[in-house]
Amino acid sequence: MPTAMTPCPSAARPTRGLTLIELLIALAVAGILAAVAFPSYQGYMRSAYRAEARTALMEAAQWMERHFSMTQSYAVSSQGGAINDAALTAANLAVTPRSGTPRYNLSFAAGPTASTYTLQAVPTGAQASDTVCGTLTLTNLQVRGISGTGQVSDCWSR
Repeated sequence: MPTAMTPCPSAARPTRGLTLIELLIALAVAGILAAVAFPSYQGYMRSAYRAEARTALMEAAQWMERHFSMTQSYAVSSQGGAINDAALTAANLAVTPRSGTPRYNLSFAAGPTASTYTLQAVPTGAQASDTVCGTLTLTNLQVRGISGTGQVSDCWSR
Protein backbone atom coordinates (compact mmCIF):
# COMPACT_ATOMS: atom_id res chain seq x y z
CA MET A 1 0.00 0.00 0.00
CA PRO A 2 1.42 3.32 -1.02
CA THR A 3 2.03 5.84 1.69
CA ALA A 4 0.83 9.36 1.26
CA MET A 5 3.56 11.90 1.11
CA THR A 6 3.22 14.68 3.57
CA PRO A 7 3.76 18.14 2.11
CA CYS A 8 6.66 20.20 3.29
CA PRO A 9 5.51 22.62 6.01
CA SER A 10 7.23 25.63 4.42
CA ALA A 11 5.54 25.06 1.05
CA ALA A 12 2.10 25.16 2.64
CA ARG A 13 2.59 28.66 4.10
CA PRO A 14 2.31 31.72 1.88
CA THR A 15 5.35 33.98 1.94
CA ARG A 16 5.04 37.30 3.71
CA GLY A 17 7.16 40.44 3.82
CA LEU A 18 9.98 41.73 1.65
CA THR A 19 13.19 40.09 0.76
CA LEU A 20 16.45 41.85 1.46
CA ILE A 21 16.98 42.55 -2.25
CA GLU A 22 13.55 44.18 -2.59
CA LEU A 23 14.25 46.33 0.45
CA LEU A 24 17.65 47.42 -0.90
CA ILE A 25 16.13 48.33 -4.27
CA ALA A 26 13.43 50.43 -2.57
CA LEU A 27 16.08 52.22 -0.48
CA ALA A 28 18.22 52.87 -3.56
CA VAL A 29 15.27 54.41 -5.42
CA ALA A 30 14.42 56.59 -2.40
CA GLY A 31 18.07 57.69 -2.15
CA ILE A 32 18.21 58.68 -5.81
CA LEU A 33 14.98 60.67 -5.51
CA ALA A 34 16.31 62.45 -2.41
CA ALA A 35 19.62 63.23 -4.15
CA VAL A 36 17.73 64.91 -6.99
CA ALA A 37 15.08 66.67 -4.91
CA PHE A 38 17.19 68.12 -2.08
CA PRO A 39 19.36 70.49 -4.19
CA SER A 40 16.23 71.75 -5.96
CA TYR A 41 14.60 72.36 -2.61
CA GLN A 42 17.65 74.29 -1.40
CA GLY A 43 17.59 76.42 -4.57
CA TYR A 44 13.93 77.28 -4.08
CA MET A 45 14.53 78.18 -0.45
CA ARG A 46 17.51 80.39 -1.38
CA SER A 47 15.30 82.14 -3.93
CA ALA A 48 12.53 82.65 -1.36
CA TYR A 49 14.95 84.14 1.16
CA ARG A 50 16.35 86.40 -1.57
CA ALA A 51 12.82 87.64 -2.32
CA GLU A 52 12.40 88.43 1.35
CA ALA A 53 15.66 90.42 1.28
CA ARG A 54 14.50 92.36 -1.80
CA THR A 55 11.29 93.24 0.03
CA ALA A 56 13.27 94.41 3.05
CA LEU A 57 15.51 96.58 0.84
CA MET A 58 12.47 98.19 -0.79
CA GLU A 59 10.94 98.82 2.65
CA ALA A 60 14.18 100.40 3.86
CA ALA A 61 14.27 102.55 0.71
CA GLN A 62 10.73 103.80 1.46
CA TRP A 63 11.85 104.56 5.01
CA MET A 64 14.77 106.55 3.58
CA GLU A 65 12.47 108.50 1.26
CA ARG A 66 10.20 109.46 4.15
CA HIS A 67 13.22 110.89 5.99
CA PHE A 68 14.42 112.70 2.87
CA SER A 69 11.02 114.35 2.41
CA MET A 70 11.30 115.80 5.94
CA THR A 71 15.00 116.73 6.03
CA GLN A 72 16.07 116.99 2.36
CA SER A 73 18.96 114.72 3.30
CA TYR A 74 19.52 110.96 3.38
CA ALA A 75 22.25 111.39 5.97
CA VAL A 76 20.15 113.09 8.66
CA SER A 77 17.08 111.64 10.36
CA SER A 78 13.95 113.62 11.17
CA GLN A 79 15.21 113.89 14.76
CA GLY A 80 18.46 115.48 13.57
CA GLY A 81 20.72 112.47 14.18
CA ALA A 82 22.74 110.67 11.55
CA ILE A 83 21.14 107.82 9.62
CA ASN A 84 23.38 104.78 9.91
CA ASP A 85 23.15 101.05 10.55
CA ALA A 86 22.03 101.78 14.12
CA ALA A 87 19.10 103.76 12.73
CA LEU A 88 18.13 100.75 10.59
CA THR A 89 18.27 98.59 13.72
CA ALA A 90 16.08 101.05 15.62
CA ALA A 91 13.55 100.99 12.77
CA ASN A 92 13.57 97.16 12.86
CA LEU A 93 15.04 97.04 9.33
CA ALA A 94 18.51 95.64 10.05
CA VAL A 95 17.90 91.91 9.42
CA THR A 96 15.61 89.69 7.45
CA PRO A 97 13.60 87.86 8.52
CA ARG A 98 12.83 90.04 11.51
CA SER A 99 12.38 87.03 13.77
CA GLY A 100 14.14 83.71 13.71
CA THR A 101 17.48 82.94 12.10
CA PRO A 102 18.80 85.94 10.11
CA ARG A 103 19.40 85.23 6.42
CA TYR A 104 20.45 88.76 5.38
CA ASN A 105 21.89 91.73 7.27
CA LEU A 106 20.87 95.12 5.90
CA SER A 107 23.30 98.02 5.97
CA PHE A 108 23.22 101.66 4.92
CA ALA A 109 25.93 103.78 3.36
CA ALA A 110 25.42 107.47 2.71
CA GLY A 111 26.69 108.49 -0.69
CA PRO A 112 29.30 111.08 -1.47
CA THR A 113 26.57 113.70 -1.05
CA ALA A 114 23.67 113.98 1.39
CA SER A 115 21.26 113.27 -1.48
CA THR A 116 22.51 109.75 -2.27
CA TYR A 117 22.64 106.41 -0.46
CA THR A 118 23.19 102.72 -1.01
CA LEU A 119 21.41 99.98 0.89
CA GLN A 120 22.90 96.49 1.03
CA ALA A 121 21.50 93.09 1.96
CA VAL A 122 24.48 90.89 2.86
CA PRO A 123 23.73 87.15 3.06
CA THR A 124 24.58 85.40 6.34
CA GLY A 125 24.41 81.88 7.69
CA ALA A 126 23.31 79.23 5.20
CA GLN A 127 22.36 81.97 2.72
CA ALA A 128 26.03 83.04 2.51
CA SER A 129 26.59 80.12 0.13
CA ASP A 130 24.50 81.97 -2.48
CA THR A 131 27.35 82.92 -4.80
CA VAL A 132 25.05 83.49 -7.78
CA CYS A 133 23.54 86.68 -6.39
CA GLY A 134 25.61 87.42 -3.30
CA THR A 135 25.01 90.84 -1.75
CA LEU A 136 21.99 92.71 -3.08
CA THR A 137 22.28 96.51 -3.38
CA LEU A 138 19.78 99.29 -3.96
CA THR A 139 20.55 102.99 -4.42
CA ASN A 140 18.45 106.13 -4.01
CA LEU A 141 17.88 106.10 -7.79
CA GLN A 142 16.49 102.55 -7.52
CA VAL A 143 19.55 101.13 -9.26
CA ARG A 144 19.71 97.46 -8.33
CA GLY A 145 22.93 95.49 -8.08
CA ILE A 146 24.51 92.25 -6.94
CA SER A 147 27.99 91.12 -5.97
CA GLY A 148 27.61 87.57 -7.27
CA THR A 149 28.31 85.89 -10.60
CA GLY A 150 24.69 85.87 -11.82
CA GLN A 151 22.64 88.40 -13.73
CA VAL A 152 21.13 91.37 -11.91
CA SER A 153 17.80 90.88 -13.68
CA ASP A 154 17.61 87.23 -12.58
CA CYS A 155 18.47 88.00 -8.95
CA TRP A 156 16.02 90.86 -8.66
CA SER A 157 13.11 89.25 -10.52
CA ARG A 158 12.80 85.81 -8.93
